[in-house]
Amino acid sequence: MKKKGIHYYKCNTKGCCLNRNVGKMHELYQGLLKEYQIDPVPPPQVQEMMSQVFKKLSQDHEQEEKRLQLQCSELQKKKDTLERRYAYGEIEKEIYAKFGAELKAEMREIEVNLEKLSGPLSNHKMLLGNGLKMMLSLSSKWAKGDSSQRRRLQALVFPEGVQYDREKEAYRTTRVNTFFGLAAEITQKMRQKERGKSSCETNFSPLVVRRGIAIPLLAFDYQLFRWFLFPDSPNYAPLLCFSLAANAIEQIYHNGF
Repeated sequence: MKKKGIHYYKCNTKGCCLNRNVGKMHELYQGLLKEYQIDPVPPPQVQEMMSQVFKKLSQDHEQEEKRLQLQCSELQKKKDTLERRYAYGEIEKEIYAKFGAELKAEMREIEVNLEKLSGPLSNHKMLLGNGLKMMLSLSSKWAKGDSSQRRRLQALVFPEGVQYDREKEAYRTTRVNTFFGLAAEITQKMRQKERGKSSCETNFSPLVVRRGIAIPLLAFDYQLFRWFLFPDSPNYAPLLCFSLAANAIEQIYHNGF
């Protein structure tokens, strides 16, 4: 929408009747991105701390994968036993069908969870370096990008999109990419240490526990980073990542950003 040479965003929801100046909306959004920028001075320390976090998560990731594989193996044994008993006439067809369906459903659920864990959190130092470098100038990177680049960046930082709160005149989001959230929090704690307001932790794995980060969720965010940095590499872009990212981008597009 354009009025008197000034561009506006117009809410298309019936009964909304909300128009906002494009310049002011972009300024607000850049302010939101700045909350997840880091200072140019401490990246090496932040990268080391983030490496500690990802190392711990990688270990948890492997343990969870082994646990699920063991569960799947036990269910397969039960399924084999059930089929054997049915083949020898030890159980009726109805019993075989009932418990066979239950075992298949349980195994499928485990397989889905294993798929979510695909793409181990390994060889992450290069991605951490590129990611932290990007965090030095998130706001200006978004401002200088074209519409496609802006959508991709927003899908990366805010996987579930953003919404505008008309009462508070501010943006809000349901979830921030765990990479940006962790890096921003670590940077904030380092600032507090420099000011003598806290004894900054050197091991940030407890920080992950306090934040309640689920391994599959962080694995997805990690893959999303790969998709952003290496869009042409199929090895770095699982179908799950693409489908969720495409959904986020579609929401962004309909919101006019």
